[in-house]
Parts: sequence; structure tokens; C-alpha cells
Amino acid sequence: MAKQQSTYKHIALITGAGTGIGRDLTVLLAEKGMRVYATMRKPERMAEVQTLVEAAGVAEHVSIQALDVTNPEDILKIRETILRDEAEHLKNDAELILINNAGFGIAGAVEDLQIDDFRRIMETNYFGAVALTKAFLADLRFAGRGRIIQVSSGFGRVGAPLMGAYNASKFALEGFSEALRYEMLPFGVFVSLIEPGPVKTEFNENMAESPGHADSPYAKLYERADLVVEKSQIVASEARDVSKAVVKAIEARYPALRYEVGIAGFAAKVTNQFAPQGVIEGIYRFI
Repeated sequence: MAKQQSTYKHIALITGAGTGIGRDLTVLLAEKGMRVYATMRKPERMAEVQTLVEAAGVAEHVSIQALDVTNPEDILKIRETILRDEAEHLKNDAELILINNAGFGIAGAVEDLQIDDFRRIMETNYFGAVALTKAFLADLRFAGRGRIIQVSSGFGRVGAPLMGAYNASKFALEGFSEALRYEMLPFGVFVSLIEPGPVKTEFNENMAESPGHADSPYAKLYERADLVVEKSQIVASEARDVSKAVVKAIEARYPALRYEVGIAGFAAKVTNQFAPQGVIEGIYRFI
């Protein structure tokens, strides 16, 4: 008797699927016939995403679940749910895809931010991704296949004033992911980083900021930064551009370690690799 073929070739778990990139990615992957577990921290987002996938005609492919990546019990629950409900598909060679997309930004000079700001952003952007990844590593290794895709940032390659807390979280994610890629390659599991520049989502509007800019010794820097953020929208990517990069990492036979998205994402790569440090420092000293 011929081996039964899996209905799904890919089973994708997306964190931070309530808004922006994660929401768009949920629809795109479902449209491609993948089984999608769209997870989000805020329960009020779940009905919105349900309406979206129904309108797109892909609701049958999507399971919407609550998940706070900083909560170990939530992580354990989603793992148990996927392994139980998708057991037959996984047994029939479906590939499990982890997409660590949950994250947020904090803007502020290091002196102005509180130490708790650094801890809070690291808990979600870095430790949350590490915890979810670790929860599935043995399963992926045992299966001998799978993808781990980290939605990082161009700020994971280059530092920028007022972005120290966010830089730290994404630099950490980049180092962790590169090391993990080399550990998992012998087991047929690939780790990739997606590195967008600015994206036209709710990210900037939802970014936390240190209070008291007007009284800060860095007040002029904040004013310049506001202008840069405004102008950056000219070259900002769409959420769909990032989603397409994720699809490349899923569908490639041998996916790359890094995928830059947009002009600013590519510029971060070039700056990281080729720009002399003296030139970069000169720009920041005199702007």
C-alpha cells in the first residue's frame, strides 16, 4: 500500500500574528496551502485576525491561538497542541516551521531609559524567541527537518542612537540564531534571519519611548530622530515584502542565514560590512 501523503507540506507557527508582519504572513502562508498557527498575546486581536482570514477565504487553514512568549506555560501549551493536533501530518513528512516574529521597540537614549526597559524588551524580543525555539528543538532534531525563522531587523546589524535597547535585543537574537544554525545543520534543520528596515506597520506607533524628551540632555537628538523616522517612510517596505522573504526561507532547498528586506535593510548590511567606523562616527558627531 502506498504511503499516505500529508495534506500539509508545512505547518507554520507564527508569533506576534495579531498585527503587522505577523498578520500579513498568516494570510500569505495560508493562501499557499500551509497549516498556520497564528498566535498573539492580546486576546482582542484574535477576532480581528479571524475576520481577516475568513475574508481571505483561508480560515480552514488557520488556527488562532493565544500565546505570550514570555509565559513558559503558554509555550508548553502551544507545543502540546501542535504535536497532538498535527501528529498525522508530521508523521507523513510535513515540515514544522517556527517563525519568531513577536517583538516591540523602545526608543530612548541609554541614560534616559530605565534598566527595566532593557529587561522588558529582552524578555520578548530575545528570551521569548529563545524559549519558543528551545521548546521545539528536540522535536525538529528528531524529525530531521524543519525551519526556524527569526524576524530580526536591520538594527540587528548596525547600532543607532536612541535605539540601544532595541539594538541589544536584535543583536542578541542575531548571535543566538547564527550559532544555532551551525548546531542544527547536521540534523537537517535550517535557521534563517529576516532583516527588514522600516516597514509600514503599526510598529512605530506602538513603540514605547522614554519620558521627558524636552528636559533630556539629548533633546536635539530626539528632534533629529523624529525627522529621520518621518523621512524613512519614503523607503519603508510593506509587510508583504517581509512575508515574501519568509516564504523564500521556507521554500528554498538550502535557505540562507540572512535575508535583507528593502533598501534600508540592504543598507544595514552594507554599513555593517564595508563602512569605515570613522565615517559612521563622523556622521553622528556632526549631524
